[in-house]
Amino acid sequence: MTTHSSRSRSSVTDTVLFALSCAAVMIHFVFSRVFRDSLLGNDLPVQKLPLLIVIGTGVALALSVSLSWLLRRGGLGRVIRLAYLTMAACEMFLAFVHWPVQFASEVFYVLVSASTAIGVSLLWLLVSNWISSEPDRKAHLVPMLLVSGTAGGLLAGVGLVHLRSAESFAGANLFLASMNIFTACLLSFHRERIPVNDIDVRDPRIHHKVKRARVVAISLAAATVLSATGSTLLDLTYRITAAHQYTSRTALLHFFGYLQAGLGLAAVMAQLGLARCKPCMQSKSSMAMYAIFGSAVAVLTALVPSFVLLTAVRTGEYAARNSLFRFGAEMTYAELPNQLRREVRPIIDVVGERVGDSIAAGLLQALFWLAHGVLPLRVILICLSMICIVLWKICDRIAIYTHTRRMAAGPEPSNEANLLVFTPAEESEIG
Repeated sequence: MTTHSSRSRSSVTDTVLFALSCAAVMIHFVFSRVFRDSLLGNDLPVQKLPLLIVIGTGVALALSVSLSWLLRRGGLGRVIRLAYLTMAACEMFLAFVHWPVQFASEVFYVLVSASTAIGVSLLWLLVSNWISSEPDRKAHLVPMLLVSGTAGGLLAGVGLVHLRSAESFAGANLFLASMNIFTACLLSFHRERIPVNDIDVRDPRIHHKVKRARVVAISLAAATVLSATGSTLLDLTYRITAAHQYTSRTALLHFFGYLQAGLGLAAVMAQLGLARCKPCMQSKSSMAMYAIFGSAVAVLTALVPSFVLLTAVRTGEYAARNSLFRFGAEMTYAELPNQLRREVRPIIDVVGERVGDSIAAGLLQALFWLAHGVLPLRVILICLSMICIVLWKICDRIAIYTHTRRMAAGPEPSNEANLLVFTPAEESEIG
């Protein structure tokens, strides 16, 4: 009884810690990106955008591979806290260094593009390990943490961009550094537990299940790249359109702040709805539902393109990606073996996102060339629809692999049940 009570208190403490950490990480994510976007057309020429995205992809690749190498050598929590403190040090350096305005803005753009993806990925890597030790509660914990993070992003979009320091390059970087330090301090109170599926993926006795888990990981990587490509293509199109609507940097900062608040509100509503409806979605991939939604709205918007309709599409896509797609991805990650997840997740999250960004930027640049410098909105939306259709097929394939895991709890499990989870007998053999 004492052990059970102690574990319950520890679970509540971890829930609070991760909820606050998700809020802090998303405050950093939203504030940094809103400030970054406010530089476009002012301190940062729009023509530099594709090149900076490619450079950011290279930086993210190097960082994610380095982090994966460090994480394979243990000390998960220690490595993650060190990563947040390192990002804080870089932001403090940017706040106090005296560089030309345009060069400093370019460095900031690359830093934000790489560090925000890494920050979110590392936190959710730690969360995935934690919810793997809480298998009965993970379906409830994931939506709750998503809501906590979105609430933090909503706060950043509504209020923080109106602070006087938000208009200052140095002040913005100091605020971002404080968020990373705060997150590192919160995570220092978390005590790691060994997840139930912590196995050696190199053991030949479980080769078949490890192979299936790796297929799921590869499929998740492809889904991450495609979803990032579609989302970034829509986001870049919308940002360029908005930059043409506002000439003042302050006005653009406030506009993106209000936009992010609207996106956050839509995401919270979608996540709360998901928390209520998720029992009805067990036989259908929520990631595939996101892809179907994206393809349908892209085609409809291509028929009658306008800035107002594009705003609605951007809002709906953001809400669906941060509810349907994220829920499906996090539940799938939680079912992977711990060692495999630790090796591949930083690379999938960071490199997958950045590669998707680069593909979107390259595609947009090519369409600009073909249209002789005019934004070809209809063509972009048709391309977005095609990307979503391919994503739909990949997400359905992931559902085929993972649906058998959920069927394992049924009264008559099939021969292919329990593909990604390792039985106690198999784990005892490894021990």
